[in-house]
Amino acid sequence: MAADYDLIARLYDPLSRLVFGRTLMQAQQVLLPCVPPHSHILIAGGGTGWILERIAAIYGEGLVIDYVEPSERMMELSRQRLCGNNTVRFHQVPIEEFTTGERYGIVITPFLFDNFRADKARQVFDHIAAMQDSSSLWLYTDYHVAAGSPLWQRILLRTMYRFFRIVSGVETQEMPDMTPLFQRGHVPVYTRRFYRAFILSVAYRCK
Repeated sequence: MAADYDLIARLYDPLSRLVFGRTLMQAQQVLLPCVPPHSHILIAGGGTGWILERIAAIYGEGLVIDYVEPSERMMELSRQRLCGNNTVRFHQVPIEEFTTGERYGIVITPFLFDNFRADKARQVFDHIAAMQDSSSLWLYTDYHVAAGSPLWQRILLRTMYRFFRIVSGVETQEMPDMTPLFQRGHVPVYTRRFYRAFILSVAYRCK
């Protein structure tokens, strides 16, 4: 069952800025220059949709975007965004239930996999990977806590999970390690770390 962010949809961005400032947005924006013109894009878990406006600021037309977001209220906010003359198709459905015969040159997953247990994350990853074309770029941004990460990062992530478990029904209590999944069929071509390496942004290209 997908996490339900309806209750905090309008508060989600202000809450993130309260904790992280503009870092979460910067971590996603830094990957957008990787998007080539006339791309066919899949955005999985776009939240409030602000990223659509940032994409339109780079390319005001020529893009085809499938925007997948399960939250009704998040989707309402996303539909109000200024997307330029790009074609944006909104799909209110969990990404694991989204099916299409199309293939995407760009996949964007902003803070998606922190919602899932490790086994579910693998299933969602494989489902998305099957929709990539042979030269696709995957723009991945999410939290990153490793064995040697500072204690404050582990405490902060645990606190966040407890909060979102209560208000949104997030099913997991720890961030799945996504690196081994990407290593199977992708190679990193650009990497940035934010918030003392607590947030990881990577552009992966299909091998």
